Amino acid sequence: SAFLTSTPMRIGPSTTVTLAWDDGGRAALIELDDPRTLNALTEELMRTLAERISFASASRTVRALVLRAAGPHFCTGGRYEKKQLTRTPLPWWLRARGICGTGAVFDRIRTASVLSFSVLHGSSIGGGLLLGLAADHRVATRNATFRLGVAPYGLSPVVMATRVLPLLVGGAYSTRMYVEDL
Repeated sequence: SAFLTSTPMRIGPSTTVTLAWDDGGRAALIELDDPRTLNALTEELMRTLAERISFASASRTVRALVLRAAGPHFCTGGRYEKKQLTRTPLPWWLRARGICGTGAVFDRIRTASVLSFSVLHGSSIGGGLLLGLAADHRVATRNATFRLGVAPYGLSPVVMATRVLPLLVGGAYSTRMYVEDL
């Protein structure tokens, strides 16, 4: 790899968000690695990701930010652990808090003073899809699949989906994604 790995930042028993630099410090690589949840957007992961993005963007030498994930999937959205499913789940609008808005992860990527890239592979679902879309440029592998994941719950797309997705894939296809949960 062209990146020199820094010390991974542990945010749980098996969860890390690694920040690495290229030899000249001009590119920063941020890698999600939570095999327990398939890189789901847990509260800890979102907080740590926001910190890493801010730190990399504040560097005077960094010109590009690359977001990727370890494991079989880029990001599987907002999932819960089995023990959390036994509790009453939070309403969707509270789960979305911290994802969009001033200082939140998606906005930090979208407004970074450097070019941002996301490398998408495996599944990118719901907030995971939106996380990938927040970057200036996106690269998808042949095995990448995308879905919003809201139709089975009777929800309408929230956050950036209604603004950004139609610009990227067109109005007709984004509507199909909303309705058919593609």
